[in-house]
Amino acid sequence: MNNFYKIKIVILVLGIFLPNTLMAATIDINLDGFRNNRGQALIYLHNRPDSFPTKPDNAVAFKKVQIRKMTAKTKFENIEAGLYGVSVVHDENNDGTLETNFIGIPKEGRGASNNAKAKFGPPSFDDASFKLESNTQLSITIQY
Repeated sequence: MNNFYKIKIVILVLGIFLPNTLMAATIDINLDGFRNNRGQALIYLHNRPDSFPTKPDNAVAFKKVQIRKMTAKTKFENIEAGLYGVSVVHDENNDGTLETNFIGIPKEGRGASNNAKAKFGPPSFDDASFKLESNTQLSITIQY
């Protein structure tokens, strides 16, 4: 077998077994609208509607970021292609959770990809989701 056919076989095998590796992407996230620099931003990457945004422990990735000049930035790297949603909490008191009042209304800021709005409850995964196929930039404004 000559070298030309060997190269074609290697390319075919790589194409079959490595597509997810070749599809890994970065999500750059810019956050603004914080009302102060206290605490930290908690950023969750979800790939399932049943975890978004109320079950942060089920997120596929998580970042804690300091807030400076009422903005924050972070990135998730080497993320496989797919459907995702990002949720954000302005954890002003550094307790690692979204602080709510006695009937469950948030006292701290929150945000979501696509700037999906809360309507009588948290935003839906459908409203916040985006298809990741290549490197992506998101801008999320925190709501209070």
